[in-house]
Amino acid sequence: MGDQIDEEFTRADKILADTLKTFQDEGVHPGVYAAALLQVGVFSMLMVGEDGDEVVRFVRKLIQKRDQGQQA
Repeated sequence: MGDQIDEEFTRADKILADTLKTFQDEGVHPGVYAAALLQVGVFSMLMVGEDGDEVVRFVRKLIQKRDQGQQA
């Protein structure tokens, strides 16, 4: 199962990289596409059954990592 998850993350990373390039090529403001990607991510987590409070904790951990100078 681990290899399958790794493959899925690799596919998702490529899709996101292509999407990011499209946003940039189209001149979309980084704050706008960042908010759009965050919204898609949060909604996706909720749609697959993640608890809303857990999603908020996850986002807070990302903020904490940023504040500590770590990579997400």
